Amino acid sequence: MSHCHNNAQRGVAIVMAMLIVALATSVAAYAAWQQSLWIRQSENLGTQAQALTVSRAALSFGFMVLIEDLKNTDPANPPNVDHPGEDWAKYALTTPVEGGSVSGKIADQQGLFNVNNLAATNPTERAFQLQWFTALLGALDLPTALADALQDYVDADDQGPKEDLAYLGKTEPYRTANQPIQSIDELNRIEGFEDKIIEKLKPFITAIPVLTPPAHVASTPTVPVTPLNVNTAPKEILEAVFGSGNGAQIETLREKAPFKDVGDFEAQSNNFLPPVDPQNPAARPWNNTNIDVKSEYFLVAAVSQFGNTKNGLVALVRRTNNQPSTPTIVWQKQTLD
Repeated sequence: MSHCHNNAQRGVAIVMAMLIVALATSVAAYAAWQQSLWIRQSENLGTQAQALTVSRAALSFGFMVLIEDLKNTDPANPPNVDHPGEDWAKYALTTPVEGGSVSGKIADQQGLFNVNNLAATNPTERAFQLQWFTALLGALDLPTALADALQDYVDADDQGPKEDLAYLGKTEPYRTANQPIQSIDELNRIEGFEDKIIEKLKPFITAIPVLTPPAHVASTPTVPVTPLNVNTAPKEILEAVFGSGNGAQIETLREKAPFKDVGDFEAQSNNFLPPVDPQNPAARPWNNTNIDVKSEYFLVAAVSQFGNTKNGLVALVRRTNNQPSTPTIVWQKQTLD
């Protein structure tokens, strides 16, 4: 009996020992896994921080390129003219850095159609912009009714077929913005703007959110028009503004030399564009307010990569002669991969 009891005790002891060893092994393995995970997380955080620092440097360099363009004293390339032959337009940084690489680019935004111009406070100008955007949609074989939907979303009034009632009945209801949108990322909130439509529009549109502060406390901000740069606009937009077939002729003219000012543009294009009607000058949908030969708004982007970690920064900036040291950042976004 005692012999059996001793055997049972030894069996229990062996099982307990095995259990202790198993637990100890598991604890050690878990500790090792945690340490490995911590090391990997620390490395990833370090790599992300490094990528972000490099992207910021590339973004700042892009800002400097834009400012240097304003300091240009070459009479053949004056600072009040922006065109694709300038250094900022050629800026396409791609360079290796220790452990990775960085790339950057600058894109003029006033050669694109600013969707926020559809919210212009001036009703005549607002009608012109609607006409331009409708023509652009038609040229791209997209539903022209999208122009009214977009204008209803951004303009200040509540008059139109796609105002609040078009959105309040949704599963997750919301109201129209009734003000300029911050970026084209917001277009998917607007009735009819499906992903495939937005992708087709992206090469031709931008969202520059401009509001002029009210003169008095009781007043409301006004929405001015950001003029279209005829030196940088693609043919599709030129034809939406100046008529089918005229975009190619404008491109041919500016390839010889960029337009020096709006007067130069009109003088060179007067043989195929209609002149101003002295009896009704407002009938022509372009003027010194809505077209120009220079740009103030640019998109500056930078992407850095270290191993499998990417970090991107993009900023919409405004550059004016009144701010010669650095552009004003309208907004800045970070993208991580």
